[in-house]
This record gives sequence, structure tokens and C-alpha cells, in this order.
Amino acid sequence: MLFVHRSGSLFAERTKEDSFLLAHLPTDHEKLNKLDACSSDEDVGDKINSESCRDNNGCDSSGNKPLLNEKHTEVWVDDADIYEAMQFNEHLPNQPDTTGGTPANHSHLMTAILMFLLSWQKIYVVSDRGIQCLVTFIKHLLLTVAVIFNVNGLTKFIKVLPGTLFTIRKFLGLDRDAFTQYVVCPKCHSIYPFENCFKMKSNGQKVSLKCSHIAFPQHQHQSRQKACGEVLLKKVKGQNGQEYLYPKKVYCYRSLITSLKTFVRRPGFVTACNMWRERQPEENILNDIFDGKVWKDFQNEGFFKSKFNLSLTLNVDWFQPYDHTPYSVGALYMVINNLPREERFKEENVLLIGLLPGPKEPKKEMNSYLDPLANELQQLLIGVKIDDGSSMGNIYKAVLMCISSDIPATRKCGGFVGHGALRG
Repeated sequence: MLFVHRSGSLFAERTKEDSFLLAHLPTDHEKLNKLDACSSDEDVGDKINSESCRDNNGCDSSGNKPLLNEKHTEVWVDDADIYEAMQFNEHLPNQPDTTGGTPANHSHLMTAILMFLLSWQKIYVVSDRGIQCLVTFIKHLLLTVAVIFNVNGLTKFIKVLPGTLFTIRKFLGLDRDAFTQYVVCPKCHSIYPFENCFKMKSNGQKVSLKCSHIAFPQHQHQSRQKACGEVLLKKVKGQNGQEYLYPKKVYCYRSLITSLKTFVRRPGFVTACNMWRERQPEENILNDIFDGKVWKDFQNEGFFKSKFNLSLTLNVDWFQPYDHTPYSVGALYMVINNLPREERFKEENVLLIGLLPGPKEPKKEMNSYLDPLANELQQLLIGVKIDDGSSMGNIYKAVLMCISSDIPATRKCGGFVGHGALRG
């Protein structure tokens, strides 16, 4: 894993939204170990994680028609945990803002309380479930005090006080969950938009489809040209009896371009990305990536003539979020090489791209997980206009200069065979 330096940020003047967003990105172990809560049909007791990434805008429909399958496993879940499945099935907008019309004095007090809770969670590394229990306890405690002492104002305050982490972040305006969710095939790790994973029957019931990915469509043997055929969705049932379809595995992807739009609006960011131009390199000494041949090749070709052109490094790694349990979760993240080395790997300067579900990492390759990123890198190579706070905005370009990870991860990410491979 990449070790992140936390001391002395170059970008001290951060907005409240950016500060909390980056401080609460879903990279903690408690968040990651829930990504694959419904990993198999046999896990009848699994629950859906209602606080995992939510996004309804990234699922583009296509003409693929996978094979039908009408067999599902029904999983009972709590009503409080069903919201994410509802979003997948119904494409609901965000939950209604229960704090609308809150008096100004209540709003300021709630903001102070909620910001303290999230800051306390970050400082003392408290899990989401722990904070959720604390919020529930505070609401019950305040309600008890309001009833005993007959305080009407406190009762009104409790009614508008957000009761879940989702509504808390929405009240504070923290866009933590700006992730696109893809359905992942548990067998071949192909990814699909949710709309391509079910079919409506004549009675209005949704039926799960099978994975239609063919690994070797031009293979000489017909047996090797078969589709994967793995079931993609399973049924979950809330305590109210309502049934939903939910993916067995979910891949959460955060747009690289969206992340860059947030970064370039920070005060001093573009200036920091061009400090390398003022450095005095020592002859025959390699101190940083700026002294390497690849960087100089891009520089000689004129790529870095514009101060808005960026170089990126991709890192992919897996780790075990559980103790004494063989469960691996992966993370795709990038750093901006233009930043000074002492700032480049700080937590607030790392771009989280994707969270790869467990319990096991892909055996051979991970091309499907890289497809959305590859599409965005092609756009950035041409140039994307970004509103960076200037009057007209600027055209930003970016290139993936290198992959920095251990040998197995680099092999899978770059498409190379392992050291023990018999053939390519």
C-alpha cells in the first residue's frame, strides 16, 4: 500500500466541502469490507450496505442481451439497509431533505454537532457503524430529556436532526458518494451497467440476466466460445415484504475528470503543479521523476509547454480488511506527478479511482475494471475544458506516465504474464 504523509499541507486554505470530502473518502477498512456484503447465493444472512457508494447517473444502457435466468436467492434485510437496492431498481433521486425549513438557530447548532461527529470519527478512526450507533443514541437521549422536562423546542430540534450518515453528509453538503456503481460478474469480473443486468417480464417482475462475456470469441474450439453464464443479480427482500434485485458484487468507480475538477479549483494548486520548472537539476543525478527519461521525452515533445498539462501515476493494490481472514479488497488510486514530491503522496492529493470488490482479487487480468479509466484517459489526452475559477476556464490534458505497484498487481494492470507462465 502507499504510505500517506499527513504533516503540513501545501493547500491549507481548503473549503469546508473539500476538506470533509477528502477526510471521509470511503477508503477506511470498515467501508471497504462492506463492498462485497452480498458475494454469493449461499450467504443468506448478508445485508446490503446502505451507506456504500450511491450514484445513478453512470449506467449507460446498451443493446447487449445476456441470457435469462429466473432463479434467485432471497435474502432478508432490514428496512434501514434497503435504500441502496431501491436506488438500483427504481433509480430514485436522493432522499428528501428532512431538514428543509429548519430555523436558523437550529441549523447552526446542527451543523456544529454534525461537523464535530465527523471530525471525531476521522481523528479517532471510528467506523461508520460506530458513528451511526452514536447518532442514534444521541437522538434517543435528547428525546428522553425533551419528554421528561417537556421541552417543545428540543422535540422540534430532534425531528429535523439527521439520523443517518447519508442524511448527515447531505445536510452538510458533502458529495462523498459521487461514485458510479457497476455490477460485477462474480466469475469473470466483467462489469455491466445495472440496466443491462435484468429484464422485465410481462407481469412487471424483474428477472436477473446472466453474464454474456465471451473470453475467446474467435477461438477454434466451439466449447471455448461460450458465454460466462454466471448469474449477476440476486433477490433481496425487506421486512415490509418488498422484493428488490441487488448485484452479487459492486464495483465503485469515481470519475478521474470529476476529481480533477475538484483539485484544480483549490487555491495554489496550479502553481504547485508548476514548481518543478524552477528546480535546478544536478547532472547525472536522479532525484525525482522530473529527472527521468520518460518525463524528458514528454517535455521535448512539447507536452509540458502548457502549465495545465498533467502527468499521472497509477497504483493498484489489494489488502485484507479483516484480521485472520483471507479476504482481499482492491483500490485503484492515482497521484499527480507535477506536484512537489513532498506533497504528491499526501492523503488530500491522492485521487481515489475505484474500489475493487473481494473476497479474492482477479486471477489473470483486470481489464474490465480499467475500461472506464482508459476511456477518460483518452479524453484527457485530447484535452478537457475545466472551470478552474478563471474567467473562461482552461483546457487540461493528462497522461498516464507510469504504473507503480508490486509485481503481481503491475502484471495484472499492465496485461503482462507472470514469471511462472508457460505461454503468453
